[in-house]
Amino acid sequence: MRYECDPCLTEKLQGIWTSLIERNGSQSLGAEQYARAQLSILLLEVVEAFESEIVEVAEMEQHEGASDKIDELRQFIDANLAERLSIHEAARHLAISSSCLAARIKRVTGQTFGELLLKARLQHARELLIYTDRRVSQVAFECGFDDHAYFSRRFRQDLGMSPLEFRRRQLSEIDLSAISAQRH
Repeated sequence: MRYECDPCLTEKLQGIWTSLIERNGSQSLGAEQYARAQLSILLLEVVEAFESEIVEVAEMEQHEGASDKIDELRQFIDANLAERLSIHEAARHLAISSSCLAARIKRVTGQTFGELLLKARLQHARELLIYTDRRVSQVAFECGFDDHAYFSRRFRQDLGMSPLEFRRRQLSEIDLSAISAQRH
């Protein structure tokens, strides 16, 4: 990005800078405080002049960084689905604070850590139910659910059917599409 400074601001900044240079090395009482104050004014003028651009760049950087951390978080969750995961463990893995991670998750995904974790676990469960012949209790355990009944209840809340019903429907759809493909 290229920033243009209007002539009025340029003149004001040059005046502050000239004043600083003229007093440079002065041993008079309060010279150091004066220099700090002038530098603060100079910085304030620049920030005020380019505030919207600075905010835009900061938000862009923040969003990109937040998305990267969320991608890392998803990878961490996927690699540890069967484990008991907490936001504290995930934050430690990502080298950020739990509160910062929680805020990023909410800002980027609109979900909480628990919701994101549950979604990943249920997605993995759907895949296991379709592509393996493991018992539902084994699928539940492999997806990080200690309680088979809780798993079934959350699965039903999410998909409107039990894990077994889901498996039967998916397998019947696969069978129907295979029969249809054989006919053509």
